[in-house]
Amino acid sequence: MDLSERIVKYIFSKSNIEFDKDITIHDDTFYSDVILKGSLGLGESYMDGKWDSQNIDILVSKILKQGIYQKVAKYYDIFRRMKSNFINLQNNFGSKKVIH
Repeated sequence: MDLSERIVKYIFSKSNIEFDKDITIHDDTFYSDVILKGSLGLGESYMDGKWDSQNIDILVSKILKQGIYQKVAKYYDIFRRMKSNFINLQNNFGSKKVIH
């Protein structure tokens, strides 16, 4: 189990969302999509068939009532900042790539 999977499972479990009952994951990249893209990643991964739910209306209601998107946003921001530190086009090396 990778870090993004652990984080998402922890946040969902604290919001009384049970995996394999409320939500079924078909592709493990779902977890990184949610962490790296936030609520957009949740929606896109659903459209890509990476997860589904027998009761999508109840699941979405739980997600909204429990504020999961706000809880995931903290981790999304952390990963986004880490990514920008590694792929920063505003440094000397990166700026030369942009110019050419």
